[in-house]
Amino acid sequence: MNPMDVMKLPESLRPLLPLFEKWGDATSDTTRYALMDRALDDPAVMEELKEWHRRWSAIDPANREDWLDAGPLTGNFERAKVYFTHMLMYGELEIEKR
Repeated sequence: MNPMDVMKLPESLRPLLPLFEKWGDATSDTTRYALMDRALDDPAVMEELKEWHRRWSAIDPANREDWLDAGPLTGNFERAKVYFTHMLMYGELEIEKR
């Protein structure tokens, strides 16, 4: 898989690049659900994701949301990885409730 280009991320999201690369599966629902199962089965992994949530929550929401909404995910690998990380964390895992 190709690495993300840090320069294509807003500066505020760049420190989270390793987490987006690890958790932002943009290939299929099946692989994203496998990541979710992995997180649910491993308390250490869940702690990593809770830390991700704390760091994500500290970023100005307007900055990240404006960037995510700036265009289609198709053709923008970095935006897709961030979007699918967000979807996994908040849509499927509901990390904010853990």
